[in-house]
Amino acid sequence: FNDAGDYTLTVTISDGTRTTTATWNIHVDENTAPVIVSEPDTAAIVGEEWTYEIIVEDDSPVTITVDGPDGMEFEDDVVTWTPDEIGSEEVTVTVTDGQFTVTQTFVINVEKARHDLKIMKVSLPEEVTEGSIVPIKLFLQNKGTKDVDDAKVTVQMPELGIKRSSRSLDINAGDSKSGMVNIQLPYAL
Repeated sequence: FNDAGDYTLTVTISDGTRTTTATWNIHVDENTAPVIVSEPDTAAIVGEEWTYEIIVEDDSPVTITVDGPDGMEFEDDVVTWTPDEIGSEEVTVTVTDGQFTVTQTFVINVEKARHDLKIMKVSLPEEVTEGSIVPIKLFLQNKGTKDVDDAKVTVQMPELGIKRSSRSLDINAGDSKSGMVNIQLPYAL
């Protein structure tokens, strides 16, 4: 049965003497192909779990299969995988509703976790006087793929013998932080 349209359903009951008939109109929609509406993250880090929730739109029940590298698992519409080496891996997601089949093929690029901590801005007064406390405001960003734990910012003025470090900072991959380090200038410059 592959024809969409309006149909009449007739039900008849008879005891041999009398007959009763009832009819209903049924509208049958055309089956459409499933659509994979989700897009995977195509970057992964060695030793860290990569996940992809597959989201499909269709008017019929669908079956989803995933073909990917060794160790890749698929359960409850979620693909998980923990890569163990640098490289590229092709993945194909296949969705079928029994009549139509669609695929989504993509490549996951696996790289090693990396540190990339940046000082984005340093803000301090333009003029200071001897003996004053100078607030130095720092704006930091972790542009790497690895969380940074227990980082310290050190501010130095070697000519004056000044060296001051911040307290320990934790900055997750992709996050930014701001902080302040105060230094005391000597009285006799």
